[in-house]
Amino acid sequence: MHSFSVQPGEVFHTQHWEAAISDTAVGLLRQAMEPDLLAITLTGSLARHEGSFLEEPEGWRLLGDCELLVVLREHCAAPSLQHQQSLAYRIEQALLQEGLRAEISISMAPPDYLRHMPPHLFGYELRHSGKVLWGELDVLKRIPSLDPRQLPAEDAWRLLCNRMIELLPAMPACLVQSRLTPRDAYPWVKLYLDLATSYLIFIGEYLPTYAERSRRLRQRAEEANPAAPFPLAPLARQVDDCTRWKLSPSRATQQLFPAPQALLQAVTYAHELWRWELMQMTQTEDSCTDRELWRRWLGRQPWINRVRGWAGGARRQGLAGWKQWPGWAAQAARHSPRHAIYAVGCELFFRMPELARGGLSAAEIAGYAARLPLTGHRAGAPEYCASDLLRLVVENYRCLAQPTRA
Repeated sequence: MHSFSVQPGEVFHTQHWEAAISDTAVGLLRQAMEPDLLAITLTGSLARHEGSFLEEPEGWRLLGDCELLVVLREHCAAPSLQHQQSLAYRIEQALLQEGLRAEISISMAPPDYLRHMPPHLFGYELRHSGKVLWGELDVLKRIPSLDPRQLPAEDAWRLLCNRMIELLPAMPACLVQSRLTPRDAYPWVKLYLDLATSYLIFIGEYLPTYAERSRRLRQRAEEANPAAPFPLAPLARQVDDCTRWKLSPSRATQQLFPAPQALLQAVTYAHELWRWELMQMTQTEDSCTDRELWRRWLGRQPWINRVRGWAGGARRQGLAGWKQWPGWAAQAARHSPRHAIYAVGCELFFRMPELARGGLSAAEIAGYAARLPLTGHRAGAPEYCASDLLRLVVENYRCLAQPTRA
């Protein structure tokens, strides 16, 4: 019998901090822009009551972030990105005064954004698991209904790529440490959980909560010869453990990943699942190299998606990024910003055991950096080291891929 129960004391703290986040965010957002607000909504694991609150010596911390979607009234323009970031910072500082360190992200959109949302994972989760903190209670029902079996297979693959890239900066140190702190362990936990999520989306069996996905993966593992790139039983056991820890991060971290081999196994699982999904989406044989798979996948991408991706990147960077534009125009013929970032980030992720041993030359590091849309390098500045490169990949992802579907 597998249980994902949380201890009574942890339930109290979770409910307390969920309420504090809700009250603080709603209060500050209403104060700043109430006439323009239709609704304030919460998405992600916090909306499903699956947030991870960790008690530290200096206070409490939310592992991960709090994702707020603010729905504006018709014909009300969203404030600048800088103003949205300022509002998020004010919420973070108010929570810090109450004893909670939390990272807040705010997105703003008109009602039409919900009505015309295409079928994808974010829209499905927002409609079925999102929480309205204030305003029009039925606002999320404006999102078109979707059967989880209709979720695009590409969403599964993108989710996996995103998790790998988010983990990059912390990976080298984790692979050589004998013990992981809870904050070190958290991105690895998320990777294991979303290995299950990606797989279940891809086979059309997605479920909304981590606990439900863990149970479904275990059921698949017990079936005879389930379609999968590797035996599911060992992964299902690790996902069970990670689900318990995600819901109660006070549990012993050392028992979760007792040796670096558990982390190296996550890299192997991710690589095999990444290939398996990409092979099916490109109808490619297993003998293909990763680069050949990439070439075939890029050949299937509509040119309009590439154009939208680069145009959106130019708009977000503004005139400050004009020096990048000639290079972007050349890259637009080959791929979108997202795929440029995925190509570098995933390859580095798969080479991580080698990278953790210092196995990348200066020339290789410079070559990877040159393939990214935002190189971040100034004339006369020191050459990149490996940790600089990994941070640069994540910076590119957050600036150019995370805010858009293109």
